[in-house]
Amino acid sequence: MSDVPAGDDAEELNVGVAMFVAHRWLEDRALAAVHRAGGTDVTPAQARLLQRVDPRGTRLSELAERALVTKQTAATLVTRLVAAGYLERVADPDDGRARLLRLTDRARDLAVAADGAVGAALDEWTAQIGAGRMRELRRTLARLRPLTDPFGSAAGAGSVASAGDSDQGSPAATSVP
Repeated sequence: MSDVPAGDDAEELNVGVAMFVAHRWLEDRALAAVHRAGGTDVTPAQARLLQRVDPRGTRLSELAERALVTKQTAATLVTRLVAAGYLERVADPDDGRARLLRLTDRARDLAVAADGAVGAALDEWTAQIGAGRMRELRRTLARLRPLTDPFGSAAGAGSVASAGDSDQGSPAATSVP
């Protein structure tokens, strides 16, 4: 017997919980791949932060906002990520007083591993529900994005611990959270 609700039961499914569970499953897959690729010291919280770093760099305050954490929490995570060699602080070319956080080559390598794991996981979903339903799922979620994503396409929907198609190219840009 299937675990999938049928008929009227399908309408009783809590969609928010179902999406959260699916997201966490993808996030777990991405983080496991990061660990297998050598990033054994990357925590889920750090991965969620890494995935929100723009390829050209991101200011700490913006990173905290994107990750939905306080600036103090982001600063603590960033300090550890810089010390571990996953992030670097660079001058902001648009404001000489400001600093940007940018992924290092080491972090970008881990992002490739995470993105591969997410791609494989999404292939499993496609095998489970069919290519047509997967396309429809993507279209439906894309239509909901203007309502659900306060940062739009520029906020790192992606890798080291996020899920889905990336429009950023950072470790978290394609994975999960």
